[in-house]
Amino acid sequence: EISLREQNLAEEYLTKSDGFVNSNTFLKYNKTFHKLFPEVPEEDRVTHTFTCSLQKEVLYHGKLFVSECHVCFYSSVLLKETKVVIPFSDVKEIKKYKSPLSMLSIQTSSRDKYSFASVRNYKLCYKL
Repeated sequence: EISLREQNLAEEYLTKSDGFVNSNTFLKYNKTFHKLFPEVPEEDRVTHTFTCSLQKEVLYHGKLFVSECHVCFYSSVLLKETKVVIPFSDVKEIKKYKSPLSMLSIQTSSRDKYSFASVRNYKLCYKL
């Protein structure tokens, strides 16, 4: 398991989407991504990651991963794991909300809606 400090360091490396892997930290982070989301093919690499919270009945603090073909969220709070995997092909609409919580909302073709609050650098995340 990767430490929170390593995740924060990796977040700095994952702000580029040129597809090149130049860092051992990035390689470890990508490996952790595939451990968390085994349903995502190994060749689908992480390009960006953001600290945020998934809004459900409560806020679940975790990481939003953007790979070449998926948007994934992972949280582990009070021994409860929360995972979301959204293939880009299922994304119908993405909205950003200028509010104190820096919110992003993703709606899928099956009408599922996921709201992410306190997205660090949410403008970059929205552009992806």
